[in-house]
Amino acid sequence: MGGYQLRVPVLAPGASINYTARPLQGVFAWLGWRLMFGKETIPNAFIGTFSQYGTTPYSGPVSGRILDEGWQVFNLVTEQEPTYMSVTNISPLGQTWEVIGLFITIPTPQDMVTVSDALRRLQTSTKSEELLQQAVNLLGVLSGLPPGGV
Repeated sequence: MGGYQLRVPVLAPGASINYTARPLQGVFAWLGWRLMFGKETIPNAFIGTFSQYGTTPYSGPVSGRILDEGWQVFNLVTEQEPTYMSVTNISPLGQTWEVIGLFITIPTPQDMVTVSDALRRLQTSTKSEELLQQAVNLLGVLSGLPPGGV
């Protein structure tokens, strides 16, 4: 696991920053899973754009809800397909901007195959656990034991 933090102590009114996220040298990919924002970041003081793979899943105000809850993301970041972010201060005052990203580091292409396989089987694993619990409950009913007694 890893993370990054981008903090601009005072972003002037009307000023913009552009940020490109790429894996570190020698790392094949990052699998991003959460973006959070600093507590000093003021709601609705910024307009932000997040884009990757030629699409823009979000472009708009950085509202209080986004600041409070963060973004649950699932994006694969590689050298060939980085993530782009742009932020503009739309308030009449200088503002603090801070974003924190969490990711899983995938060191090699072979590790990517392993991660992909685990993700493909994730639903199957969850379903297997549910079925196992149902089987345990059924055995308990059939044996006359109280729930959890098997």
